[in-house]
Amino acid sequence: MTAAIVPINFKNFSFQKVDVEKLPGFAEDTFEDACLAWNRSATILKSLPVDTSFGVVGTRAEWEDVLKLPIEEVQFRNFLVTHFKAYHLRYDEEPKGLFTGYFEPCLKTSMVASPEFPYPIYRRPPELVVIEDLGHFHSALAGYRIAGSLHEATLKPYHSRRALSAGVLEGHNLEIAWVANKADLFFMHIQGSGKLEFEDGWIRLGYDGTNGYPYTSVGKYILECGYLTPEQATMQGIKQWFRANPDKMDEILHRNESFVFFKNLGAQEGPIGRQGAVLTPKRSLAVDPRVIAMGMPLWLSAEPPCGTEQPLQRFVVAQDVGGAIKGPVRGDFYWGTGDQAGELAGCMKSAGELYFLVPKTIEFKGFAG
Repeated sequence: MTAAIVPINFKNFSFQKVDVEKLPGFAEDTFEDACLAWNRSATILKSLPVDTSFGVVGTRAEWEDVLKLPIEEVQFRNFLVTHFKAYHLRYDEEPKGLFTGYFEPCLKTSMVASPEFPYPIYRRPPELVVIEDLGHFHSALAGYRIAGSLHEATLKPYHSRRALSAGVLEGHNLEIAWVANKADLFFMHIQGSGKLEFEDGWIRLGYDGTNGYPYTSVGKYILECGYLTPEQATMQGIKQWFRANPDKMDEILHRNESFVFFKNLGAQEGPIGRQGAVLTPKRSLAVDPRVIAMGMPLWLSAEPPCGTEQPLQRFVVAQDVGGAIKGPVRGDFYWGTGDQAGELAGCMKSAGELYFLVPKTIEFKGFAG
């Protein structure tokens, strides 16, 4: 059984105007790399047709003045104060939501299968049809995606994670590489990107579609079974539990039927978010695209993550989405590449608030319902 996605009632949103200079932590943010993240997204937004909708915050044409490039780092704080107004997002009058973390894992890999490297990473099968945003077909379905394969001119569900893990694609020449650890591969699926390290170099992988099944949290299932406590159910804690209980691993991993396919990006800068921009560590945020359009500037104010003393209060840009990132006030904070970023991402479960940054020239009315 898969979990249903609860529709968002846009009439339940409300917005409270806040002076940009009074945003929580605005005076303390150094804005290091904030300008880089914004310029990366603004370049893509600038290239869009002028009638492109940015959801509740107007159209591409209405953002013309703030999309002039480039903005330099030393000018960025003044750029925000001069050109933007801020709105505190609330849902059912509740300002707080959940903010987790994600990262780009680095996995040691092999170009050939072996007893040491038995688990394949698959590229997207040619018969797989993925529609990333059904909103192109009906506005009520914005932010939903579907995938499958054609049979007698009808789109049918694709193979489940269980079938794909059992080798249903063997012999189709779709393997990019092989990895040593099944749990590491599973968590790379969740992250949606990865850096593969070979003996003679490395490549970067990018997301290239799913099998169309909804994401289901295995961490939640592990908690329900009583295998771990909430404090233990971090990514690192789950991996450790898998090492101690390998006989239960498949049963639990198959609870999440979603399966991600990748594309080889070579040795290029990355990873690449769903907007198409290179992600910037500690400045990129994955969001629910039903609520926030890709490329939108935001302000995040979240509780101290992972036992740190300082709250996470900073400028971020909506540059990515995720299967688990569903809900009104919800986000996944990008920490960067490698093990250190993974430690921070894996333990982050912070209550937090979001603020929309909207050009002053736009008459902002919030969600119309």
